[in-house]
Amino acid sequence: MYSNQIPFENVIFTDKPTELIMNIAVKKVELIEWLAGIQDKSLLDELETLKKKTIAESYESRMKPMSAQHYKSLLDQSEEDYKNGRVTSQEDLEKESENW
Repeated sequence: MYSNQIPFENVIFTDKPTELIMNIAVKKVELIEWLAGIQDKSLLDELETLKKKTIAESYESRMKPMSAQHYKSLLDQSEEDYKNGRVTSQEDLEKESENW
């Protein structure tokens, strides 16, 4: 990849007007500059707590409860896999995970 190329995973496709995207970009830069200048550890700790809470809430809001029927279906499938030898040993899993 050339140094002037943007990695694909960093590209955002949107239908928002360019002006709105630029305003968001400006706000981000302003916040980064402000954050870089903070010397108060307690404020940084509060901001970190807010960040973690926001990330957790975002993740949790995307989670959907599983129905009892779906859960039972997954359990049945797991038991069937076990009976038919479709399993991975702890040792094999550890070896495989070394390459992750």
